[in-house]
Amino acid sequence: LHQAAHAPAASSSAGVATSTRDTKEQVEGSERGPKRRKVSRAVIPCAGFGTRLFPASAAVQPKGLVPLLDPLDGRAKPLLVLLLEECLVHAKLEEVVLVLSPGREDLAVRQLLSPPSPELLQKLSPTQAKYAASVQQWAPRVRIVHQTERRGFGHAVYMALRTMPKHDPFVLLLGDVFLLSNSCARRSSESSSAVRVALSAFENAGATHSLLALTAVPKREIAKYGCARVDADELLQLRQHQNEEQEEQEGMVFRVREVVEKPGDAETVERLRVGRAVRNGDCDMLAILGPYVLNGRFGEILAEQVRMDKVDGGGEIQLTPCLERLLSEEPVFGTVMAGVEPLDTGVPLEYARTMKRLLEEFEKNHGTL
Repeated sequence: LHQAAHAPAASSSAGVATSTRDTKEQVEGSERGPKRRKVSRAVIPCAGFGTRLFPASAAVQPKGLVPLLDPLDGRAKPLLVLLLEECLVHAKLEEVVLVLSPGREDLAVRQLLSPPSPELLQKLSPTQAKYAASVQQWAPRVRIVHQTERRGFGHAVYMALRTMPKHDPFVLLLGDVFLLSNSCARRSSESSSAVRVALSAFENAGATHSLLALTAVPKREIAKYGCARVDADELLQLRQHQNEEQEEQEGMVFRVREVVEKPGDAETVERLRVGRAVRNGDCDMLAILGPYVLNGRFGEILAEQVRMDKVDGGGEIQLTPCLERLLSEEPVFGTVMAGVEPLDTGVPLEYARTMKRLLEEFEKNHGTL
């Protein structure tokens, strides 16, 4: 089973594998009772029309190919490359599974991760050529899975899980959000990448139950995100035991009590506020922006949602109902991503603000251009 899940049906010159298996769902029917298992893979769903970025999205597909300024080295990189480097270089995971639509999206990503043509290579500067060679060091650890029907975020995750060992936990990243550390240089360190921080918290929680990495955001912005409710008193007690020199909320692991997708009404928003338990200016809501570290039981629940065709009002399979079901059955933990700023790339004005913010971060570390 483990070897079959890794057997690619096709591969490119860059070593990017495609899984087109149509066998019985592997995520169903695992034994009950969590066991400690190593996290070695990440899933990044990238398929989607990107309608909020139209007409630019008609030319840039998948939407994860939108260019960003890397505040570490000043290169223009697609968001997808930044996410892949986060997983494979900084967090040192063994594999990333990308979920793409077949055809145009697949071809674009394969071209991105393939070696430059001889003609292009001659035009690149020595530093650019060196970077292109570094991409080939991790590109073979990227595997592509096709989502032939765009049936929502949850369905995209399911398409990846059905090609993976059914019991293994995995990291899940949102394909249109870049998580920027307030101290940009930290991302060059394995121990301080956003994914590595989430994995450390998962280990601290016992490495058996799912964990959500949470980002403190202002109340005025929470309607854009999924949100978690936690026990504020528990957070305060954990903070009292922190070393005074330790970064605010860093490493704290606590129980998640409720998840709500894009809360809008005032009563729900007030219930979800954590108040003084998180000291970060006016940021007193905990958004679920990832990374997620999800266990095998989550995969079982998601497979059941797909099999029973439990869709939302738009006819899509979503993740939040699966998390709600998981919370009703077993503990789900959370950790606050201290010093992490979520940067959205999926809306025109937010994308512009993201580029401005990345330039500010680059200039802070390297000086004004």
